[in-house]
Amino acid sequence: MDRTHSKLLDMTLNWIDEEKFLKAVQVNPDAELVDVNVDGMNSFKMYRNFMKYPDLFGEIMEQFPIISTQWRKTGGFAPGWRQEIPPWAAATIVEKIREDVDFAPVRVFTNIFNSEMPMVQDSHMPHADTFVDPEGGLNIINFVFNLWLNQGIGGTAFWKYKGKKYVAELTKEEYEELYPIEEKPVVTWRNFRGDDDWELDTIAPIEYNSCLIYDGGFFHSPYIPEEAFLDEYRYSLVGMGIRDPKGVAND
Repeated sequence: MDRTHSKLLDMTLNWIDEEKFLKAVQVNPDAELVDVNVDGMNSFKMYRNFMKYPDLFGEIMEQFPIISTQWRKTGGFAPGWRQEIPPWAAATIVEKIREDVDFAPVRVFTNIFNSEMPMVQDSHMPHADTFVDPEGGLNIINFVFNLWLNQGIGGTAFWKYKGKKYVAELTKEEYEELYPIEEKPVVTWRNFRGDDDWELDTIAPIEYNSCLIYDGGFFHSPYIPEEAFLDEYRYSLVGMGIRDPKGVAND
């Protein structure tokens, strides 16, 4: 036996039961994308009862490795912890959503939060999901899905910045001033509730096994009151992609 083969046999590997996995990733075939009125003024696209076996799916997701997001000390990065989910583990979810929304998936991951988590200073502030291309252009992740894997209070908050809801409404100078690239210290989470520049528009509440659909160009943030998630984690699966401008999210 060669040394490479011997080393492989000595490794401690996390084996996922194939039969259990194939059952866990089944999507409810009756799940429909519907408009949900949140506060009498705003509505969102959402699937309810999305996974066929949501508890089992959560158990499978928990087996993927977790890393703190705080290794990156520049602003604009998420608080808490994260799992990067391989495409094959989310394929049934992406396929189901693409029946209703034409989008090209970019990445899938989990957000793992609680009310005492570490965060890079200011990463609790509202943000838009963007990336910079090789030529320096700012691009918007205009499709996001958020599948809630547990229940709790709070949700995803959407904001207005000086009356503007969407990141493309900002000038380049406004954007760079609002989101400077600079190293910042790690501090403890505190929930953002607005200030002179930021006005809360609405909160899409946590609803177990529902899948919220929205355009990542709208200013948003996790809304986690300090009294929430003290003894457990706020756990959700998030997918990002680029969709046709004629898609349905937040239209």
